[in-house]
Amino acid sequence: MIRLCINTQTPPLRLEELGGQRTPERISLETHAKSVGGVVPMMFSLLRTSAGKWVAPNPVWVSSGREGMAHEIVTEEGFRLDFVEVPSRVLPGYLRFKREMWDAFHGISHFSFDNQDYLAFVEYSHLCATKLLKFIDEVDAYYVNDFQQIQIGSLIGPVAPALLRWHIPFQLGGIPRPLRNFFLKSVEGFDAVVLSTRREMEDLIRSGYRGRAYQIYPYIDVATVPQTTPNRSQEFRSRWKLGEGPVILMVARMDAQKRHDLALRAFARIRRRFPSAVLVLVGNGSFTASQEARVQTKAGSANWKDQLQKLCRALRIEGSVRFAGYLNEEDIHAAYETCDVLVLPSIREGFGLVGIEAWLHRKPIVVSSGAGISELVIDGVNGYIAQSGSVEELSGALAQVLRQPSLSEKMGEFGFNSAKQCHVDYASKRLRRIFTEVVEEYAPHKHPSR
Repeated sequence: MIRLCINTQTPPLRLEELGGQRTPERISLETHAKSVGGVVPMMFSLLRTSAGKWVAPNPVWVSSGREGMAHEIVTEEGFRLDFVEVPSRVLPGYLRFKREMWDAFHGISHFSFDNQDYLAFVEYSHLCATKLLKFIDEVDAYYVNDFQQIQIGSLIGPVAPALLRWHIPFQLGGIPRPLRNFFLKSVEGFDAVVLSTRREMEDLIRSGYRGRAYQIYPYIDVATVPQTTPNRSQEFRSRWKLGEGPVILMVARMDAQKRHDLALRAFARIRRRFPSAVLVLVGNGSFTASQEARVQTKAGSANWKDQLQKLCRALRIEGSVRFAGYLNEEDIHAAYETCDVLVLPSIREGFGLVGIEAWLHRKPIVVSSGAGISELVIDGVNGYIAQSGSVEELSGALAQVLRQPSLSEKMGEFGFNSAKQCHVDYASKRLRRIFTEVVEEYAPHKHPSR
């Protein structure tokens, strides 16, 4: 079995749920709300289904933490958690540099940065790598997640193989050559990279990448999906005052990149045909949202919800839009069960696991052509694909779903079958082969510390 160390920026639990500065030495993750986003649930599902099989028991998970908090928490689920204490003097610059990368890869703005912000990013990367290297004699491989960790591979160096899981779009078009070289060299510092879609794999190779790359769709552990009941769905309708009309659902972090504004404009058109329809927006900020707001990483990003509420008033749909904010897993799945269709309007989206979750509830989905999950959508069969940025196509696809309930039900069934390509069991088998291959390459050259 492979002794694995997971690394994510986002911690596997919501730190604010713990209370106080000091964390307990032992916790049950099931009693604490898990963090938002798709990365943490994916890593949870991998460890749950693989630990004790091909992943050795008691895997290590290293993530960002807060100043003054305890380290090395043991969980009742069999994980060892450790946290990188990021100093408050480093955090603002790191967040700004990270946000510039995020915006560039999502086509929101051109990449530009302050040199001091880059130095903060380097220091953050060094802190993460130092924490990971603490376990060099206890692990066989490092599984590093996402774009903000790209410098860690070269810092870990030859002590153990490091694999990078890249979750966001990988599109370097429009980024100046010196910066393209920075990203490529950083990714090549890993022994392998795993991307979410064929499109991202092709973009990486066309960019001149010379390393080892694999494509595996993001995944879900179906066994952990909460079961909903008609009563639960009706309670959700009642709590959010949805009435008995059609429900359009969007589950996404409250971030401009998710393009809730396109969903609102499309919904305004839908209301003309379906006056009883309601749009439910589920999602709050990310782990770093509050810090980003304080350091003003992007003008308006902290006020995105306010902008959307103003747009609702301008479109005269405020009475038909529900800002549900953060919901626990049971309530999110009640929302899936209640809705008639899920919409994902991002211009660019690394994948979109929310579409898979909707399919597990046999619901059709409408996604943008820039979303990675569009690779799995057969237009008119298990959902619809709308041209990125087109309000007209988005509203047209939603109208198609709502005006043909029987066809939509069949589309949901096809979607349920399509989702099988994103079950964790399939992904785990692929990852086992990848990790085994790179670990065996290192085995003859690795010696314990003296």
